[in-house]
Amino acid sequence: MSDILHKQNLEENLRLLAAQRQSYNEAKFYRASYRCLMLVPCLISFLVLNSYIDATDQYSVFRFILDLFVLILGGFLMQKFSQYQILGATIQQKFDTKIFNLPFEWRINQDQTMIENLYCKHKKDENIEKLRHWYTDELKDLTYPKDILAAQKQNLFWSHNVRKDYIFFNILIFIACFIFIFISIYMFLTYSDYPLWKKLYEILVLLLAFYFFLGQNIFHNFKTIKLLNKANDKFNELQAHIIDTEDFNCATRMLEDIQKAIFEYRKKGVSVPNYYDRLRKFKMEASSRRIVKDLFK
Repeated sequence: MSDILHKQNLEENLRLLAAQRQSYNEAKFYRASYRCLMLVPCLISFLVLNSYIDATDQYSVFRFILDLFVLILGGFLMQKFSQYQILGATIQQKFDTKIFNLPFEWRINQDQTMIENLYCKHKKDENIEKLRHWYTDELKDLTYPKDILAAQKQNLFWSHNVRKDYIFFNILIFIACFIFIFISIYMFLTYSDYPLWKKLYEILVLLLAFYFFLGQNIFHNFKTIKLLNKANDKFNELQAHIIDTEDFNCATRMLEDIQKAIFEYRKKGVSVPNYYDRLRKFKMEASSRRIVKDLFK
């Protein structure tokens, strides 16, 4: 019988989960702030293209200062996003390797105080009891190494299916918005009396800001899917070998290889917004139970 279900609900491990969840929430906040910031120059250029704002010389000076400010602040927000994304992935890796009894070197710049602060902040905002039973109870009758494989598969399955739907949702919005932008650009080039350099500047800023607001998000999610597929490939490559081998140390090393691939995906990927995750939560929980149940049939 697997002891993962017991260990995941121990107080010390729930504290790690809470800190991990809060770190990801912070990363999502900074990323969402970055995207909202990119929307500002995008909307201003869109209003200029549709003659709601006059692009006078005074406006051009103000616009250049605003764009420079957005560029600097955007860089700061993305740096904070990356910091909290890596921190959240590291804490989650610590949680997984701890309950899986896999080796993990705790290389982290932040001290334990920051982990504790994240835990306290999450505990204040949300009920920590919701973090219990992180892995499905379908693991209860599995033994080593099948229980760890099943938990790893649950991680990979959940992320892959939620992210595919989220990308499709974003692509639909991107296409709809781009149609309006394309029409506006055509009308602006055809009927506007502004000098050519002003036309090109407004169009360039509009397209770049629109990319950073929505296109970059789609691109990063595709990149995350690629990392996720790499982790899935590693899982599929080693699954049969892990089950068949009688060498405990060999099985542990292969499980560690899979966990490292999951860690790389979590560090370098982007998280799905909480609102979208919640929309799919109950359906995904049921599906993940089925996947784990059928994994070794």
